[in-house]
Amino acid sequence: MSRVPRIRVGVVLVDAERVLLVEHRKDDQRYWLLPGGGLELGETLLACAAREVREETGLQIEPERILYLSEAIAPAGGRHILNVFVKARQVGGELGVPTDDVITRVEWV
Repeated sequence: MSRVPRIRVGVVLVDAERVLLVEHRKDDQRYWLLPGGGLELGETLLACAAREVREETGLQIEPERILYLSEAIAPAGGRHILNVFVKARQVGGELGVPTDDVITRVEWV
């Protein structure tokens, strides 16, 4: 159990009436999330947003602003996550799926 809350940055990227989502696979479960991931030591929230979107989708973005925060604490106290959601716009890159085993699809929904 970590003694420090985890900070995760999620990115809201909208194209017309669609939002970008990534499908994750963990063991035998699949679920959709906004692109994003964990903040690294010394990294700003907006820099984390740009890095995570590039790593997970191949797109280059310009973060615009923080939209909202949400906090999740597991009932047994084993996990504590602070989710920071950032609005961004695409400025380049080409949509693709990374070569890791975690993300299986990237789609505008």
